[in-house]
Amino acid sequence: MLPTPSRDRAPASHTRRRALRLLAALVLAAAASRSRADTIPVVSARLETEEGDVVLSAEFDFELTPALEQALEKGIPLYFVIEFELLRKRPLWFPEKVAQWSITYRVSYSSLTRQYRVSSGPLGQAFESLAATGVAGAGW
Repeated sequence: MLPTPSRDRAPASHTRRRALRLLAALVLAAAASRSRADTIPVVSARLETEEGDVVLSAEFDFELTPALEQALEKGIPLYFVIEFELLRKRPLWFPEKVAQWSITYRVSYSSLTRQYRVSSGPLGQAFESLAATGVAGAGW
């Protein structure tokens, strides 16, 4: 005998999205509270669903030191890695990893064109000043 669907329960995809949002918020809150020397603090983070896709938006608070700015102007690129991991808590068991991804941003300066470039993989964008990239101040 096959089970019949209940009309009282929400569809599985809707329930799953709500659970993902709640878990992501908890993970982001926990990540923001942890602080390491090599970690940039998260100012705010938001997880949304758009057309069936889950979209994560985050804002970080940091400023480049004068030594890093000088290194950048001398042609040494800076790399920033954003890592995300979504865990689902399970009672009396280890957390289940629901999603995980990592993206690397490269910030470089070209003295020939006098432009800063922010790129991720083959995609990039050029800027006239370091302030315009959003890397020099809060909100990147």
